[in-house]
Amino acid sequence: MEKQSHGFGIDRSKGTVFIDRTQSGDIGFHPKFANVQSAPLASKGKTVNLHIFVDTASIEVFVNDGEQVLSSLVFPTEDCQGLEFFGEGNKIKIPQIQVWDLKRALGK
Repeated sequence: MEKQSHGFGIDRSKGTVFIDRTQSGDIGFHPKFANVQSAPLASKGKTVNLHIFVDTASIEVFVNDGEQVLSSLVFPTEDCQGLEFFGEGNKIKIPQIQVWDLKRALGK
């Protein structure tokens, strides 16, 4: 089985933030769904503050308290249950991470 990915990233060389859903589960229902959305990163080269919300069918990313906001639907399979952080050449620093369990809106 091919690894699924709902990729969010920062491309420092291009000065952008992005969501890549080209490998995000069920992508065959429309030819334009499997795409990469990007936005300029104003604070190129500086520390980036992220708030990332992930649920069963979406990812939302707030960059530097709303400087940029990316939101995307995803359709993962049931076995897609984790998060992974990585950087090119192991050059990623995460000085702080907080994880919250979001409550279901419908109480199910």
